Parts: sequence; structure tokens; C-alpha cells
Amino acid sequence: MNSPTVTEEFLLDQRPDAMSRRGLLKRSGGVALAVAAGSMVSPTAAAAAPASDRFVQIFLRGGMDALNAVAPAGDPAYAAARPGIAVPMGALLPLDSTFGLHPSLGALAPLWQAGQLAFVHSVGNPQGDRSHFEAQDAVECGTPVSSAVRTGWLARHLTARGQTGAALRAVGIGETQNMTLAGQRNAVTLRSLNNFRVQVGDKDRVAYERAIRLMHSGFSHQIAGSGTATLSALGEVRGLLAPEFATSPQAAYPDSNFGKALRNLAQCAKGPVGLEAGTVDIGGWDHHTGLGNHTDGQLARKLTDLAAGLAAFRTDLGDLWATTTVVVVSEFGRRVEENGDGGVDHGHGGLMMVLGGGVRGGKVYGGWRGLATSVLDRGDLPVLTDWRNVYAEIVASRLGNGNALGAVFPGLKPSFLGLVNPR
Repeated sequence: MNSPTVTEEFLLDQRPDAMSRRGLLKRSGGVALAVAAGSMVSPTAAAAAPASDRFVQIFLRGGMDALNAVAPAGDPAYAAARPGIAVPMGALLPLDSTFGLHPSLGALAPLWQAGQLAFVHSVGNPQGDRSHFEAQDAVECGTPVSSAVRTGWLARHLTARGQTGAALRAVGIGETQNMTLAGQRNAVTLRSLNNFRVQVGDKDRVAYERAIRLMHSGFSHQIAGSGTATLSALGEVRGLLAPEFATSPQAAYPDSNFGKALRNLAQCAKGPVGLEAGTVDIGGWDHHTGLGNHTDGQLARKLTDLAAGLAAFRTDLGDLWATTTVVVVSEFGRRVEENGDGGVDHGHGGLMMVLGGGVRGGKVYGGWRGLATSVLDRGDLPVLTDWRNVYAEIVASRLGNGNALGAVFPGLKPSFLGLVNPR
């Protein structure tokens, strides 16, 4: 008889570092953290409604092109800098007197009109770094690029909130644990709820799980706690497959890895598992070549998938949307000027999207200054808003942790934008 293993079936898009030495180290670390997750967990823990919002981070790996996603429609410098890839003014969905929305993001227009979607333009790391790896680590750790901190800002937030005993308090959907959750003891990383299980036949599963639990009982070693915690998570996941937590018939998720990931996360949010934080990664945003036009091409396809997934997620959550905050972030933006291969190279200032029932939406934040040469930072959008201020405001106003901002974002002097309503 083969030994049982915990498996999940599908892979999300690969992160840029997925096959590098660094990526392999991260993968092995992610597995260890997922298995060691939550030795404090009770096997029968059922969570009450959280006292704060659920927080979901969608990380666009590779550097999303902010200027085509939310374009400065009336700025002649925009079209001049991007003769082959700029979105024509007539094709943009109007947002305000300055900006228009890429038509492939049209599924998000109802959220904008309902005041539940906001954008922050020219946002990023003031120190700046065009390395994918360094820039991603900075966003996830919530510290400047030069920092030696190796825990994630979301993990520090959850730690400051205190242990809850919920088996699925923090869930990452993907191949490896998102660095944002690094350091959180009860963080679980999985690829699919349906395939997060002990890989044995149904008639053997109960016996195997009983044997594993007995084998780990009576020991204080961390491995013993990890074994029982993993079984607790397995039990909670099985409960989430019940019909009452199924996808809403009105939620039209795209048939993509991103759509599947958000569908799984919605099930976690609807179930009694105490979900407070979720993360999803989407790779494939590094468009040095062939970015495409506003109707076709790499960017248009990625934005269509992103918008359809987010719109379905909102529908699926129903009333839970009122207490959910979603942030879409990328490690940096792209250069203003189109390159010779029909793409754009690594830049500086980028774009964040903030969605949720408590968002003061229908507005583009960030102190936009235009695209005049005198405004640009060596050909890039300048960073006018430190991305940590966006997170910090959400932590303070929606996640109930305003007294711990110094621990969550060390060294930051917060400056809030008024993005969200206090809960």
C-alpha cells in the first residue's frame, strides 16, 4: 500500500522566479510553512463572523502596464509616447475628466459606478527597483527594498491581531506560499479545495487519518503539531465542499486558473472557517514585446480575465462583499514610452486597484501630475504614493489593527488617502 500524500491538482501561472534557484527555495519554504501552519489550531474550530473585513490580495506578477489599464485619455503625451499601443480615446470607458478605463476591464465598470472600485495611480516603492524579485519582495514584506525583514506584512498584521484557532484563517491559492503570508503560523497554501486531500481511496482515508493522528499524539515537537494541524485543515476543507458553500449560479467565473482560484477563495469566505486573509497570484504581466492593441494582444487578454474573475467574485460573495476588501497590486509599472518591440520595459510608478463594500470608489487617487517630460522620473511615472500607505489605511480602517501599524509597516509614517470608510 502506498503512503498517503496531501496533493492539489492545478497550477496557477508561473511566477517569474518559479524555476530559478530562488524560486525553488521559496517553494520548499512555502511547503514547510503550509504544513507547519497553525499548531495552535483546534481540529473542530468553527469561526464566528470576523470583527474586521476579510482581506484579499491579487498580485499581478511581472509588472502590469498602468498607463494602458487606466489611461490619461486627454494627455497628448500619452498617444505620442505610444504610437502603436496607446488605447484610443474613443475606445476608453470614461472614468473622470482625466482617465479612461481599458475596454477589457469593462466587467468592472458596474463596481466603479456603484462606488466600490477605486484606483491609485503613480503608486509604488519610493526607493524604486526594476528587479522583479527585489520589487516583489518589497511589496510583500511591506518594507523598503533594502530591508532585511523576511516576514510578510499581512503575516505581521495577523500576528498582531492574535491567534484565533481557525484552521483556514489565512489561505493562499497557488503553487507556493505568497511572501505576504510568510511568518504566519496558521497560513495554508493550496491549489484547489477539491484536491487538497490525503491521496488514498475513500475506504482507506478514515483509517489513514486516524493512524496519522495517533502517531502525532502525545508529543510536543513541532512536527507532531504540524501533523494534527494539517489534518484539521483537511477536515475544514472537506466541509467547504458542502452544497451551501457552492458557487452562486449568477457568478460567471472565467474558465481560467485565476477564475478557479477566486472560486475556491469565495468558498472559503462563505464557510465557517474564520477566513481573514486570502492571496492569489497571476503571472504573465511582463510585456516587453507584443503588448497588443486595445482589442487584442497579451494585455487585453490578461485584463479581460482579471476583470471577469473579480466581477464574478463580487457576485459570488453576495452580502459578504460589504465586509470584504480586495487589493490588486503589481511590483512596479512600465515605462511611458513604447519600445521597439511593441511593448514597454520595466518602469517605476504603477497602479493599484481597491475594491470592496467599504471602499470610497468612483475615484482615481494618487495626485496625478501628467506625462510632461519635466514630471517624469527618468522616463517613468514618478511614485507619488507609497504603496504601503494604501495597505496601512486598509489595516487601520477596515482590518481593525490601527494600533499596530508600526509593527506591520516598520518605519512608515502613514499618510492616508481616504480610500475606505472606517468600519
